[in-house]
This record gives sequence, C-alpha cells and structure tokens, in this order.
Amino acid sequence: GSFAHVAVIFSAGGVATFYLGGVSRSSHSGLPMPAVVTRSQCFLGRSQVSGAALLQGRLAEAQAAWDALCPGCFADKGISAVCPYCGYDESERRTPLVLPYRTVLNGQFIVGKVLGKPGGFGITYLGWDINLATLVAVKEYLPRDYAGRDADHASVMAHSREDASLFRFGLEQFLQEARTLARFDHPNVVRTRSFFEQHGTAYLVMDYLQGVNLAEYVLARGGRLTEEQASEIMKPIIDGLQEGHEKG
Repeated sequence: GSFAHVAVIFSAGGVATFYLGGVSRSSHSGLPMPAVVTRSQCFLGRSQVSGAALLQGRLAEAQAAWDALCPGCFADKGISAVCPYCGYDESERRTPLVLPYRTVLNGQFIVGKVLGKPGGFGITYLGWDINLATLVAVKEYLPRDYAGRDADHASVMAHSREDASLFRFGLEQFLQEARTLARFDHPNVVRTRSFFEQHGTAYLVMDYLQGVNLAEYVLARGGRLTEEQASEIMKPIIDGLQEGHEKG
C-alpha cells in the first residue's frame, strides 16, 4: 500500500536514513496526554513571591508528573513499570552508555527510550517537548571510540587527552551540520527544531516521525519491490537529498 510520508534524516556523519509511512507524532492517537507541568508553570510567580517555596513546589509537582510518564510513548502510566498503552518495560536493563530515563535537557526536553540502536557517533532518543507538549527525536553526539559517559550518568568525557581533540573536532562538525539542517524546509527532510550544548556534548532535536526504515518496508513485502513501488519511494528521497546537497 501507499504511505503518507517519506523522510530523509541526515546523520552527523553525513549518512542519510530513510523512513517510510511516517506521520508526525504531534499528538497521541487515543493515548492519555501526559499531565506535565510546563517550564513556564514551574517559574510562575517567581517575581511575586519573596521566598523559594512556591518555586520548589512547582518543581516538585513537575518532577512527580514527569516520573509517571512512560519513556516509550510518554503517556501517563502511573507507577507501573510496564506501560499499559504501548507495552514498554522500563525495568529492563540497558547499557550504561545511554542517558537515564526522564533526564531533562535544556530545561525543555525529557529523555525517553533509545530509538533504534546506539550508533558509532551518537544515540537518538524519543523525547517529550515540555513547552509544546509533543514528541520529538533527540540526537546526542557521543562517539564511542573517543568518549563515554562519566560517573554522573549524564556528562560525556573523552577517554584520553589524545581523544579529546578528536572528540572536540567531531563536536564542532556536529554543531555545524545542525546549523545547516536548521535551514532546511522540505517535506522530505526531517525538520530540525533546536540544537544546544550540554553535559560536555551537543544535542540535536528533530521532529519525531513514526514509521519503518527501508529494510523493514522491503522485508514486509517479501523481500522485493516492484519497479512502481521502488519509484514511489525513491522520487521523494531524491528530492530530499537534492535539498541537502544544495544547502549542505
């Protein structure tokens, strides 16, 4: 069958990943929306209250609401380890290389599950934009050959002094490509929402598209595509790649 969207995601290494059938997850279809407290609510009334009691209360309220969010879909699942809506089990063991669930980045993005598998140059997470109340994809620059996670489970540090210069060079390249991607405005290139530095590394926030990659799409159709099916996929991809070459 046909699909609603074909998207090209450019990685920090210049590699393009294609997703088919993607629909922007700007809302949960049938899932209970997270009862999160926004950053603006956390700081509401700061100028009107002499002490820090109200601010602390808002932050505690926000943290309690975030703790109830499923890292697999960001529905409000309560205290259960297994989400009753998407089935994600957050009690399963994970590599210490990834950020802890519900880490808040840049005061705006809550970290959820890893999307796909950690790559050689970074990790992509499902995230929740607190301000806009929508799902996002958050890519963290973390080249495993040169750096790893520090003891605080958040900061990224180079393995050695020699690796530090290579890590910094890659970080600058990552940020430069983020600036380039932020200029794209094309229906077949995943939109970049934000990028920033934190924890000794950098993050790229993109629209979250739900779909399958090309290998999964082909496998679901018996391992082969007709010429018409292949053309239907490749034309929008080529359009997106052309946009990347023109602006990159």
